Amino acid sequence: MATVYVSFGSNLGDRASHIRNAIDLTSDFISWQFITPMVETAPYGKVDQPTFLNAVGKGDTGLTPEELLRALLDVEKKLGRTREIRWGPRIIDLDILTYDNLVLHSEVLTVPHPDLHNRDFLLKLLCQFFPEWSHPVLKKNACELLDDLTTRMPTSFKNENLRRVLGALGNPHEKVKTIYVTGSSGKGSVAAMVAALFNNNVGLFLSPFVCTSEEMVMIDGKQADLSSFKQQVLSVAKDLNVELTPFEVLTGAAYLAFEKAKKEWAVVETGIESQHDATNVKKHDISVVTALGMDHFDLFPDYDFYLRELLNSLSGPVISLGPLPGVDADVVVQAKYGIEDSQITLDGTQAYVTGMGTVRTRMLGLHQIWNALLAGEAYRAATGKEPEFSLLSDVVLPARIQVVRKDPLLIVDGGHNAPAFKSLVETINDLGVNPMRIILGLVKGKDHEVALSYLKRLGGQIFYYPPFSDRALTELPGIPTLPNLYEALEEPTPTLVAGSFYLAGPVLRYFNACQLG
Repeated sequence: MATVYVSFGSNLGDRASHIRNAIDLTSDFISWQFITPMVETAPYGKVDQPTFLNAVGKGDTGLTPEELLRALLDVEKKLGRTREIRWGPRIIDLDILTYDNLVLHSEVLTVPHPDLHNRDFLLKLLCQFFPEWSHPVLKKNACELLDDLTTRMPTSFKNENLRRVLGALGNPHEKVKTIYVTGSSGKGSVAAMVAALFNNNVGLFLSPFVCTSEEMVMIDGKQADLSSFKQQVLSVAKDLNVELTPFEVLTGAAYLAFEKAKKEWAVVETGIESQHDATNVKKHDISVVTALGMDHFDLFPDYDFYLRELLNSLSGPVISLGPLPGVDADVVVQAKYGIEDSQITLDGTQAYVTGMGTVRTRMLGLHQIWNALLAGEAYRAATGKEPEFSLLSDVVLPARIQVVRKDPLLIVDGGHNAPAFKSLVETINDLGVNPMRIILGLVKGKDHEVALSYLKRLGGQIFYYPPFSDRALTELPGIPTLPNLYEALEEPTPTLVAGSFYLAGPVLRYFNACQLG
């Protein structure tokens, strides 16, 4: 018997079902030891196609390498795969990654997979779930190969490259006014609320995504098809001999889509690189700063540096939640408004705002009322009109203290810094549903002591489960690790999942609860 590692991928139709069917069919000739959870990944090689679900399995087989290849190809054929476009869309894709420690180069098969060391989405799964795995040729484990790949890839956003490409495309980014949303916590919620106050008659760029990459770019409240725009960006980049990161390609495509749709305004949530983020390829017309904390501190030399980078990214009138060090904001929302008589239920939040009346949101937590007021000030600065807060009644984003199930209660939150944990704990207390069982997951660099100090206030037992990320913290001292996440989620126990969008996303996909509206 030989030990084999096989990858599963699909980006057409019911992707999860295709992968599950492939697992069932391959079980006839592979005795599976473990198969990873499915994860959402961007297309590889040919980017203008739908996103993939991918998984990796480890098992034992009595087939020779060539026999195994033929058997896998037969499964692909049974499930309806056709081979028309290299690296194109596919119902199912099955690849032999390694076969024992065999090194094989034949007319029909190369083992180990010849491009495995360049495929971060596979290395991440191998790194997290199969620490024993090693590349037969390169003699490195998956985590080491992932580090090597990260080192080879561009580590910073090269805005000058993107500007060159966009310039050749007619500067679409300069033809749309932008409301820029930054901060440590609440950026996505505020950006979505601003778009809603425009009655979604805007472009919307969210970063990062929780469930699928299609969440990131919206036009008129609907997910935008960026495939042709990505191709335009890539084609021009090739002509100019310019290297762009996937995020830069996405950003350029988004601005092209906004211009094509003739949007006057776009609402843009920045990523983690502040002024160096690709979203800052232009000066923005209005800047909004949400709650500030220590988020992404690990990516910068020190907190002061991080704060300077964030504040240096601001342009136009500045609207902030609270006071900003060294920056005179045009509007400081917490100084302008008072909130009283708040009420939080599983169906939403409402509060009386001084001088304005009752404001309601579908999202949970008093912090969402503050986010709504931030959004209102941004809308007022952009249009000179008073915001209609009733337009926020249907705004939801995945993993923002999201009620996935009411009986037994399951709440999922992706917040991962002190302001987010504080808001989460206050909201759960206001709901009056604690103590709950808590499933915590964190990536490296996040302050686990801060997370635990807040979550322990809920009084429930805390378990740990590593997020589905190569940056996952594998365990927490003194906190029991769950052996099986999904079995735990099916138990009839009120549960809170918290700590990382990399944990929240797979949980929401498992329950088909990727709400976006």
